[in-house]
Amino acid sequence: TGLKQINIWGVRNIENYCNQLAENLLNKLKPLNFSFETKEYFNPHLFSLGLPKEIKPLKLINRLDNENIYVSIRGSYIRVSINVFNNEEDIEKLVSVIKRELI
Repeated sequence: TGLKQINIWGVRNIENYCNQLAENLLNKLKPLNFSFETKEYFNPHLFSLGLPKEIKPLKLINRLDNENIYVSIRGSYIRVSINVFNNEEDIEKLVSVIKRELI
């Protein structure tokens, strides 16, 4: 059933959708001094965000967990996974929580 649904949506459409959400996220975080993977290593469905020095990774993860946003820590990076069940509201919520951590 899952494979049938993927075929209905289309793999390219899924990739484009995830890419749109990822680009939106990256554009919102660029002014906040996050670092990003280079284009040749970037995949819109799974990528890392380098945290600015002002953000403490464990504190951010706790705040995100409290908001039911689940990412994983990789040193001073967080790993983000975007999929078809995510939407613009999810991206806005993630950015909002991150911005609160910078205050």
